[in-house]
Amino acid sequence: MDEQTPEAVVGRRIREERERAGRNLENLATAIGISNSHLSRIERGQRGLDSLVLRRIADELGVAMERFFLPGSVECVHARQGSGEQRAMSRMINWGRQVQDDLAFVLREGRKHAD
Repeated sequence: MDEQTPEAVVGRRIREERERAGRNLENLATAIGISNSHLSRIERGQRGLDSLVLRRIADELGVAMERFFLPGSVECVHARQGSGEQRAMSRMINWGRQVQDDLAFVLREGRKHAD
């Protein structure tokens, strides 16, 4: 996948947070219930992920899910400076909003059926 796709950016940020937390790939994958290869492909941007997997990753790493989408990485700094990467940042933010909307829907519907 292209380095500027939302999946690639989010995957890179997941890897950075995992490493910052001192977790290895196998440890995190086991904790969230997916295979090592699945998590590896997510981190490399070769596989998309659904909102529930993203929520489990964020919870396990002890970070807010928004951390994976908010500007702060090098490519986003360049986009804010007008280097022509605005579309990449916009796609990433829109994808993050969609994931959050999907998760909110799943949680809301789950509560309805639990009652």
